[in-house]
Amino acid sequence: MIRRLLLALALGMPLLAAAGAQEGASTAVRAQASSSDAAPEASPHVPELPFDDNPDPDQCGIPQPLGDGVTGVVDGTYEGRSWFDDVHLYDSHLRSAVTGTVPHGSVVQLVMFQNNPVLNYWLVRWEGPDGTVEGWAPDPFVRRD
Repeated sequence: MIRRLLLALALGMPLLAAAGAQEGASTAVRAQASSSDAAPEASPHVPELPFDDNPDPDQCGIPQPLGDGVTGVVDGTYEGRSWFDDVHLYDSHLRSAVTGTVPHGSVVQLVMFQNNPVLNYWLVRWEGPDGTVEGWAPDPFVRRD
């Protein structure tokens, strides 16, 4: 606990998760945390989206847990055009880093939904051949079952 407190003070931000927090809950908290008012710059490997994104991260909604057993399909098409063979998952709705990819047409678990002013996001989890992949996917690339 002292180590976490010192880390929080050193970073100038509140603790992100309690010691006993569930992995899914702490992932959501980390995904929403920001140490400044400005959105972090996207890393060079983050692809451009074929649709408008949210211009102001302070206006984005609070992620809503969906419960167990909610599934969907990721689809890399938008307006009839295939944009990605593998749908990119991101660290948050700010899209500063890619956390992994999911093949087009894959069934995924829908963990949370975030309603935003311009572009909504889904927190998805996919059990792939190399293990679990989790991250935020833009709404146009996710179809709820």
